[in-house]
Amino acid sequence: MKILINGKPISLTQLLTEHGIKNDGKKKISVKSGYLFEDSLIDRIMDLEAQLAKMLPKEPPIPQEPSHTEQEYIPFEGPASIWVDDNRDDSDKYRTVQKPAEQYQREMKKYMADLGVHKELSQQYKEQVSKIQSTPQYLRMAEELQALNQVHKAYSAAPKIPEWQEVKSNLIKAINDSGTSRKGGERIRAEIDRLEQLDLDPETKIARTIDFMLQEYRHILRSGLTGMSSSETGSRLAANLQNFSQKLGIELPKSLEKGQPLTLQSLRDNGKINEALYDHMTTSIEEDHGKRLNF
Repeated sequence: MKILINGKPISLTQLLTEHGIKNDGKKKISVKSGYLFEDSLIDRIMDLEAQLAKMLPKEPPIPQEPSHTEQEYIPFEGPASIWVDDNRDDSDKYRTVQKPAEQYQREMKKYMADLGVHKELSQQYKEQVSKIQSTPQYLRMAEELQALNQVHKAYSAAPKIPEWQEVKSNLIKAINDSGTSRKGGERIRAEIDRLEQLDLDPETKIARTIDFMLQEYRHILRSGLTGMSSSETGSRLAANLQNFSQKLGIELPKSLEKGQPLTLQSLRDNGKINEALYDHMTTSIEEDHGKRLNF
């Protein structure tokens, strides 16, 4: 997969390199597909955050100021038997009462002493944190974390340009996972196999595959049976094709009127397809059986 940065397509490897990320070690970031890239990137970010947090000491807990009241148990008034369970709600088991003055004063005295200790511990904690955060190892890891977050931000905001092998494998997976017995899934697989053998550029293969998928999806919608939970109706296939398309930047309709087209052009006209994806895939579109692609 490639993404557009300032209108220029770059690979996921280039994105990492431009941010100074060395893609090695145990938490290597996968660049095989957009899905794997984002998952492994987030995993590496979380792992690095955990390592940095582990390097720092625990912050001393703040003493809890004592309350003027406490909870008092209300004796159970059920049958006189040790075998009877007291299954009352807590609101019926306990009542709020004032603490004895001497008890509250003792607790306040201890609380004030604990505050003094906490002040000293907090100062020591800040000094330790400052010292650790100044070490070369911590600084290096913190800089890497910042760079990884910048990569994630750039990737999330950038238009995605999928590669042929990624589109092919994810679409086949969507069909296989649906468990549908409809012929539409078989026809899409057959079209993918046919395109694989042709001497075409990857963008054209992607455009043809998606256009063919749209026609099969349209057949499912027009069958009027997509709401039934059955492998024969194709509802699972429709749902999987919706998810597949959404990850590409395409929003498929949930219903169609009679004669309403469903093509890359019609999706673009309705603002339902990522413009960068559309421009990258297509070079010419013209009227042909309801605005079919001119292949």
